[in-house]
Amino acid sequence: MTTTVSNSRLEIPRPTRAHVLAVMAVQLLGHGDEADLSTIFAADVINRPGDYAPAACQGTGPAAVLATSRWLRTAFDELAWKIRAIASQGTLVVVRTTMTGQHTGPLILHDHGVPTRIVPASGLRFDVTRTYRFHIADDHIIERATDFGELGTLGKDHRP
Repeated sequence: MTTTVSNSRLEIPRPTRAHVLAVMAVQLLGHGDEADLSTIFAADVINRPGDYAPAACQGTGPAAVLATSRWLRTAFDELAWKIRAIASQGTLVVVRTTMTGQHTGPLILHDHGVPTRIVPASGLRFDVTRTYRFHIADDHIIERATDFGELGTLGKDHRP
């Protein structure tokens, strides 16, 4: 059953604990440490960061999520996420965001964990749409997934 807050013009579903965990997981990518991540991610969380991420990110446990965070922080400063939408069904919570920042360090792209390309810092500010998927059980995130597909086009000239 979904509890709603309403007035004469709008009904807004109340966030669930699962929604709060998912939003916290997104926000902690920009500044969290392993202790922070361990409070919301299960000890054996499956991390699926996408094929462009380093091998250390493709594992289990909060350390794999932290490796994803550090990989992003190495290449990008001022990382922030604006939550655009959140939805859930069963154990799945999906969070649609806009990720913003500035490309200030080298971004090392991987192909299934093997480094294949280095994109030098451009200094450019960016915003990209990100969708994160979380499976939650026993008040912890047990699986985290996202698609970083457009990172492979970073550093290419997209002017018409």
